Amino acid sequence: MSMNPRRHLIIIKGKELTDQVTRIERTAGRMAVTYVGGKTYRYASGNVEWLSNPERIPTGDSRVFVQGAQLADIDDVLHFGKWVKLFHKSGEQRLCLFSDLDVQQAEPSSGRSQDVLAYFRELAEGSPLRSIDDQSLMAMKYRHLKQGATRSILSSFLEARFPGSAKRLPLDLIFPFGCNMSQKMAVQRAMQHPVSVIQGPPGTGKTQTILNLIANLLLQNKRIAVVSNNNSATANVLEKLQKYELDFMAAFLGSNENKEAFIEAQSDGRVQLPMLQPDEEAAAREEILRLNSELDKAFAEQNDLAAVIEQLDALRLEMVHFEQFYEETRGRSLKATEGSFKPKASAKKLLNYWLACEEEMKRQAVERSPSGNRAGFLEKIRFLLRFGLAGRVLFALTVEERIALLQRAYYLRSIADLEARRKGLEASLAGFRFEERLERLTELSMQLLRHRLAGNYNNRARKRFTLDDLRREPKAFLDEYPVILSTTFSVITSLKSGYLFDCVIVDEASQVDLLSGVLAMGCAWKLVVVGDPMQLPNVMTGQDIKRASEVALRYDVPEHCRFERHSLLSAVRAAFPELPETLLREHYRCHPKIIQFCNRKFYGGELLIMTRDHGEPEVLKAIVTVEGRHARGTINQRQIDEITQQVLPELRSVNPDDIGIVSPFRKQADLMQSTLGPEEIEVDTVHKYQGREKRVIVISTVANDANEFVDNPNLLNVAVSRAQERLWLVVSTEMAEGSGNVADLVRYIRYNNGEVLPGKARSVFDLLYRDYAAVRREMLKKGKRVSRYDSENLVHGVIESVLQEKQGLGVVFQLPLSMLVRNTDGLSPEEAAYATHPWTHVDFVIYRTIDNSPVLAVEVDGYAFHREGTRQAERDALKDAVLAKCGLPILRLSTIGSDEQNRISKKLDEVTM
Repeated sequence: MSMNPRRHLIIIKGKELTDQVTRIERTAGRMAVTYVGGKTYRYASGNVEWLSNPERIPTGDSRVFVQGAQLADIDDVLHFGKWVKLFHKSGEQRLCLFSDLDVQQAEPSSGRSQDVLAYFRELAEGSPLRSIDDQSLMAMKYRHLKQGATRSILSSFLEARFPGSAKRLPLDLIFPFGCNMSQKMAVQRAMQHPVSVIQGPPGTGKTQTILNLIANLLLQNKRIAVVSNNNSATANVLEKLQKYELDFMAAFLGSNENKEAFIEAQSDGRVQLPMLQPDEEAAAREEILRLNSELDKAFAEQNDLAAVIEQLDALRLEMVHFEQFYEETRGRSLKATEGSFKPKASAKKLLNYWLACEEEMKRQAVERSPSGNRAGFLEKIRFLLRFGLAGRVLFALTVEERIALLQRAYYLRSIADLEARRKGLEASLAGFRFEERLERLTELSMQLLRHRLAGNYNNRARKRFTLDDLRREPKAFLDEYPVILSTTFSVITSLKSGYLFDCVIVDEASQVDLLSGVLAMGCAWKLVVVGDPMQLPNVMTGQDIKRASEVALRYDVPEHCRFERHSLLSAVRAAFPELPETLLREHYRCHPKIIQFCNRKFYGGELLIMTRDHGEPEVLKAIVTVEGRHARGTINQRQIDEITQQVLPELRSVNPDDIGIVSPFRKQADLMQSTLGPEEIEVDTVHKYQGREKRVIVISTVANDANEFVDNPNLLNVAVSRAQERLWLVVSTEMAEGSGNVADLVRYIRYNNGEVLPGKARSVFDLLYRDYAAVRREMLKKGKRVSRYDSENLVHGVIESVLQEKQGLGVVFQLPLSMLVRNTDGLSPEEAAYATHPWTHVDFVIYRTIDNSPVLAVEVDGYAFHREGTRQAERDALKDAVLAKCGLPILRLSTIGSDEQNRISKKLDEVTM
């Protein structure tokens, strides 16, 4: 058990490690520190700060600031000498210097919520949305935010106080629109909790999830509002309801124009829905309950199958690059020996023998034995015992050649194992009749929903309402139309002011600004926020940001309420860090090669790709324009010429309606559209294409160089994920060969087409070395250690910590330098000999996960072993020279240094920007 963080503060080499330490003692001028797990290390006293018995700083009725930023929900502040430790009510802890802390007595007020609401009202007065007589339309909406706000989710949001606890989950959840594992989990959490977030990356079925949530709320006789920042997202929900002939229960309201159109279009025609007999209803509920339980296991297998297929595709692609590497470095193919070397050993045993071969190479290096030694008699016996007759192939090979053959055998065995796993899962799902049972659950769920609605609508004429009835009789109106569709801006005036819906569902919440979002929260007993932080946010001008910052200075505004810093999605996540959040993982829209870029680059590999790669040609293509700065402002005529003269002729077999051309800039889109003509292919900005899709998407990047707008990760994520079957990119040479997100897309396209990346450094073999690392850790029998040296183990942990904050990067350790060097033409004889020596390794290589290309080498240097004048220092200089000529930056960390995490993070920012 670690030491009590409220009684002790332990800082080792500038890093607080209190929660990792179980005991600390001063012995003979050194500090003996025992970590969780039982390992004890001794440090020089100067490297360890151990402070105890802190002084409590009172913060009641006070505001707490650190470096000028106000902190919310502070539970305790403890003063340890020059340090202060702050404890949040959420359990989060923060350490700062006492000199950076400021505790101010709060001025008397009627409460934070009222102050913050006044802040939003003042912002609303300055909103650019104006009436004919120059009145703020937003401010008019805020005048309707009255007594209901104190009982709504808004009250909890303003105070950053999570509203209540989870309710018991209904047993008879229905899924009339189909579902998968994460969609089902999202509905369950939304039904249980007063506030929940559903992250819906592209193509994961968020509208389907919203419809299933609506169905379950209707089953409980709830009244629902579905809102978004514009009418297109809510219109999509209405369109799906129309498809299932359920739109009779929904009213598209919001603006006065929409309300008038709805009132005018009302019909008094009867609705007649099929009803179930009491015994049929009971049987349906019982079967739904059983199917829900049975399908949970099948959904898990379905997701396992998707993960296995993804691993297979990745292994096969990496093996292609591995074989290219071998042919380039050895001048011959490994496939030549494949026919006779087919060991039956497991992948793990192959890795174990690879490690044994490395130990043999190390022994030869120490004894200065020739590295080309063939196997002796005893070793031949071991080959036969390990691999049977297949081991004879290894007799005449050097140790290096054996390792290469074992590495390829590892790939083949891993692929064979995954194929067996794939077939087993497919057989299990087929035997379970997965699709048939899911269809049955959908069918029964729809029957139960229609039966529930039939009780409200059958055998009576529809009631007709006037515009005044929306305000005077909201309950009667919602009895007839329990689903209201609106914008976030107008939902508060769709019915009577202050009316609270049982549930407000906010779609595309990353695009909902906080001023509008507050209005929606003021109408909600329950709030479900649906969005994707990696989609495009709401657009805010520099003037908007400046004015909001100035207004905030006049109020006690907590961070989560800052209009200029948050969309509704990010604000709710900041206000309620403990809220249940579900990522919709299963992706159904794009070809695997297309969405895998977004998955690795923007979603941390969390998506499960349910589409399949059937080897379709030219799924990905990059057209790099000739060198020259062709962009003029936000127009690039050269890229328009490339698209009209090269790209579109190659796509002539595709229906023009199935092709979309997107650009970050309106002027480029308009010029392209005028070039093609209005009846041809649709051209628009990326922002306008959000929420849409095409079989083929062509991206025109326009700019000469990457900049914050063109290279924005959200913009690129949206642009790429619009493409279902093909994605073609038109990009400048300067941007393609530079750094940034677009350059990463070019690298990814080349890697996935099996081409060798230009440049001097080779891609790392991530999957091969990931499993190698696990086996090496096991062999060393030192827990999670990746090296014999403590310093390297600590750095490995620091790197992994840094990479959690960086998108699209991974790390391998102890990578042979020869695997990074594409060729030795530019190296001196001494450098070439050193680079190709089989025992020359790089401690850590940080790489891009989208194409395994290296971005930074990290070396850990022991002070005594690597000091100037030693033989190791000479080797270090050789390694530095080789890596420099390969174009790969290197960061050297001394074992007597400090602030490693910050140094690694800054260096990564430097080399990837």
